Amino acid sequence: MDNAKSLLCEEDAIASPWNDNVRSLSSYCADDQIDTTNGSLSTFSLDGGEGMARLLEKETSYMPDGGYLAALQAEDIGGARSIALHWILKVRNSYSFGPLTVALAVNYFDRYLSKHLSKPWKAWMVQLLSVACLSVAAKMEEVDVPLLLDLQIEGLEHIFEAKTIQRMELAVLSSLGWRMSSVTVFSYADELLHRIDINERLRESLVIRVTELLLGSLSEADFLEFRPSVITLSAVSCALEEAAPLQAETLINTLVKLLPVVKVNLDKCSRLMEELVADPVCTLISSSQVFGTPASPVTVAEDLPKENARREVARNYSNRPCSRRPTDMVPIVRCLNSRKRKLDDTLK
Repeated sequence: MDNAKSLLCEEDAIASPWNDNVRSLSSYCADDQIDTTNGSLSTFSLDGGEGMARLLEKETSYMPDGGYLAALQAEDIGGARSIALHWILKVRNSYSFGPLTVALAVNYFDRYLSKHLSKPWKAWMVQLLSVACLSVAAKMEEVDVPLLLDLQIEGLEHIFEAKTIQRMELAVLSSLGWRMSSVTVFSYADELLHRIDINERLRESLVIRVTELLLGSLSEADFLEFRPSVITLSAVSCALEEAAPLQAETLINTLVKLLPVVKVNLDKCSRLMEELVADPVCTLISSSQVFGTPASPVTVAEDLPKENARREVARNYSNRPCSRRPTDMVPIVRCLNSRKRKLDDTLK
């Protein structure tokens, strides 16, 4: 009886958008068991190949509705999405949120937006949605969650009251059917990196680099075309080519057997990963999140000329831990790998 009474009380608490004592949502969402430790890349506790298979079966049900990418590319909402997601990355940097929190927030954002594209979205609406999604994700994954007013750090044009954000949170939860334990790009990474035969020092470097690449891919709309498993495998492959070029091909083949994906999609996604995310001179997202430089390219563009901004990112990139291969070799290896792929495509 006491247990039933406590459950009813909890249901009343979470249903009220005016309740300031909203507890972690992980205690209310029971569709999956969630690992709330920030040290692991994986949202789920996988059990060998069976765990991988379960994730592969579920991942499409946690993706945005069909036609979402085309709508983003055809309408102004795509630019608003990019700004909103860069703001989420900036908040992550300020509060040291785990990468899973960011991935979940972006997943909620895209899933909700894809269901409501027919509505006339304004800039403040997109900002409100981004705050609500990040708040829900933080309650799912973080131990210490900032107050809703504190969460709205510099970069937002509008500041929302706590009650307004809580109403938006409930709208997101309802629209997504309370299915918040999403399969994201981080759901596979930890398992993949622990299945390959490498030394621990290299593995630690790969975890850092794969995290950078996956965070960088989240705000790039082009990656919405691919399943999370494909994006993760592309990021791991890219990191292996950078850190262990002599072993990369063998290790990647091993990973493909563990996580079977369509090769054409993997090749296309890997090219995008290299072009849009992996190049430190052209990408501001991943480096800024790791080294504490301004997270928003808009902010960087306002404060520095473009050339100075690129030099700043390149300087930060060179300060990475010495456990990985020297940075000046990364573009060379990537260029050789890219040329090899182009040659192979020509010969086919």
